[in-house]
Amino acid sequence: MHLLRALFVFLFFCSFSKVRAQDSLFTERMLNLKIYADSVTQSSAFDKITYNDSLRVSLLEILKDTRSLTYNWEVLPLFKVLKGPKNQFVIYNWGFQVAPGVFQYFAISQFVVDRKDGDIAVYEWVDIGSEMSYSLDQSYQANSWKGVIYYDLIEAPKGKSKNYLLLGWDGNGDRTKKKVIEVLRFDRKGVPTFGAPILKWYPEGQKNAKYQTKYRLQFEYAEKVNMTLRYDKDLKMIVFDHLSPTNEKLAGYRAAYVPDFSYDGLKYKKGKWYHFSNVDARNNQGTKVKKYRPSDVGQ
Repeated sequence: MHLLRALFVFLFFCSFSKVRAQDSLFTERMLNLKIYADSVTQSSAFDKITYNDSLRVSLLEILKDTRSLTYNWEVLPLFKVLKGPKNQFVIYNWGFQVAPGVFQYFAISQFVVDRKDGDIAVYEWVDIGSEMSYSLDQSYQANSWKGVIYYDLIEAPKGKSKNYLLLGWDGNGDRTKKKVIEVLRFDRKGVPTFGAPILKWYPEGQKNAKYQTKYRLQFEYAEKVNMTLRYDKDLKMIVFDHLSPTNEKLAGYRAAYVPDFSYDGLKYKKGKWYHFSNVDARNNQGTKVKKYRPSDVGQ
């Protein structure tokens, strides 16, 4: 009996020591990550890229550890962290400007495959950069992602769908900026897919038109103004500014497009998000009219 008790105590302390060692290693990794994150934030454009390479490698390793799921990421403001229902998945998103009108974006998804076994799938989203090869009507995998900064994640009302909508901002260039609505879905193994035919867009200015199916939506507008794109809980809709050119002769020239004080929206119905025009969002709490503002909400 004494021998069994001694063996139990020995095994307990071995296990306890192992857990403490793992906690210590995780703490050390997080401290290093913070150093890299602060360096990315404070350094010159050239040094940002160097420090960011170290940050990416460090973050990919950290996110394999279940401790990261309960970590307080607010202490690292570089990252925009979006969490799915019941923390089933988490998206870590960040970016920075490397030259006037030139931005680099990064994202990593973390998906809990099996919480009991600590099985976590981690995927780095690789920004393809050029839009020449990126269609608005096609699905893509993690190695073909059009980089942006996502500031909100929206699930279907009452959790009826496994498709999620991401609202994002793209600095784009020196003349225009963009807001985007991306469709995100994960399979059972945590593999992310971008884009799905669940967005139903009604063409502007066409009589007897039919809804067009879109995989994602993109809004491009003048660099010096702000565009509202947000989920309105009261209306249960995604509400956004309607964009118009400042002059009819400039139609099609996106650098001349600004909010025109009217709103459009997307409302969920039977697995799809349908486009509506002339949404009355002015009197809803939290919805503000924004026009001709020099800054944009990219976070």
